[in-house]
This record gives sequence, structure tokens and C-alpha cells, in this order.
Amino acid sequence: MRFISKVAGLAMFLLLITVACGGGSSPSSSDAPGSGGASEPVAAELKSVSETSPEEVKAFGKATARVFVCNGCHTVDGVGAAGPTWLGLFGKEETLEDGTTVIVDEAYLRESILDPNAKIVKDFPADVMPADFAERLSDSQLDLLIEYIKVLK
Repeated sequence: MRFISKVAGLAMFLLLITVACGGGSSPSSSDAPGSGGASEPVAAELKSVSETSPEEVKAFGKATARVFVCNGCHTVDGVGAAGPTWLGLFGKEETLEDGTTVIVDEAYLRESILDPNAKIVKDFPADVMPADFAERLSDSQLDLLIEYIKVLK
């Protein structure tokens, strides 16, 4: 029985990787992976981000980031990865490849998620982040990711 559970978990993981890399449609609330059989919170369960506590935003945002495999390139602990860490990112001044700077605010995060090559952070490569999140993320999922990044201090 334990083997079957591990195989099912691996199958779900592979499905999520396929979806995150553009091989399927956007996951729905029923597609969110569970840990130990319990389903994780997803954006569809929220009425609005503004009515959600910071703890809930963190939980829902973390689950959304996991479903879309954002944590494959972005860390939340300050450790470098393929993309900028999200820890302390909101409000930070970032230097871009062209030498200009930008303050990381909601508009910048929204643009960076929906059009990841619009502004490339210095020392990070272009064309790494999938460019189809505008089609795959719902408005509430996008709002959650932004709010999640904001609370990571």
C-alpha cells in the first residue's frame, strides 16, 4: 500500500511538472498536490486576497507557487537560485541588465510574472522563466503570488 501511495505521489508530481512547463492547462483547485492525503489551499478557495489574513496569504501563496513550480527557480530563504530569491524582494531596489534600477512593487512583480523578459535582473539570464503565465494563472492566483512575495520579509 505504501508503494502505491509513493507511485501516485510521483505521478502527481510529474503531472504538475508537465503543467508548469506548458504541457497542459492551468491546474484547478482539485489538481493541487496534497501532503499526506490532505489537499493544500488553492486560490479558488479564497473570496478575495484582501479578506485573507497574512498567515492564510502565506499558505495559499506557497501552495500556488508549488503548483506552478515557482520554487524550482525562486527561493524563499535568501539563497540564490536560477531566479531572484523572494525573501525580502518586495520594496527592494533591483539593478537590471541594462544598468537601470527598479523598485520591486506590485506593478513590477505583475509585469515580471506575466512578461518575464520585460525587465531582466542583472546576473540572471533571460528566457528562463516560462512566458505563458498570463494564460495559465488566474487573477486570484497572480494576486496570491504577489501577496505571498510581499509577506516574505
